[in-house]
Amino acid sequence: MSNIPLIGSNIYQSQNAFRLVGPAVTVDASGGAVQVNANTKFNTNLPLTQYMLITKIVYFLTWTKLPAVTAGSNIGSWNVYAQLTEALARTIPTALDGLFVDQWTLFVKEEAFLTSGISLPIFFPGTIDRPLYNPWATAALQLNMVVALQPNNAGGNGPNVSVAPVIEYQLFSQTEAIRSYLATRIQIAGQA
Repeated sequence: MSNIPLIGSNIYQSQNAFRLVGPAVTVDASGGAVQVNANTKFNTNLPLTQYMLITKIVYFLTWTKLPAVTAGSNIGSWNVYAQLTEALARTIPTALDGLFVDQWTLFVKEEAFLTSGISLPIFFPGTIDRPLYNPWATAALQLNMVVALQPNNAGGNGPNVSVAPVIEYQLFSQTEAIRSYLATRIQIAGQA
């Protein structure tokens, strides 16, 4: 019986879990039908001798303004594209970022009103819970939260949303091998 592996066991279960609350990034597309980008860098406050293994991120979304819709109108649709990355110079999220910790896209479509003015309610998420099944190890002293609001056949106004990450991680001591790996694992030009 001792040779049977435990299904769902966690090899890190004896490690403490920590939480890092990142700043909110607001993207406001209420003024038009163009893509709006925003980003902010924040400190991780990691000890220089340790690295963090990020296992889960919860994103809090605050919808400050939704597009104005009147009877018979169609506002089109919008994508919210968010990316948490080690690439500190990044101001626009991109799927080609080899340093991303996590990324996701949310499709936003407020239903068009009928000429009678009747429409079903649309619910927008307040949180996005992202367990990282492939945890991300990093010794980065700063991370960058990047958000884009992208129109898709949109009218003259769009939503205003802020996205704030809460990162759950575990701390581990850096060995020489881990330090070397984290410093050289991504060697792609233009990722800084």
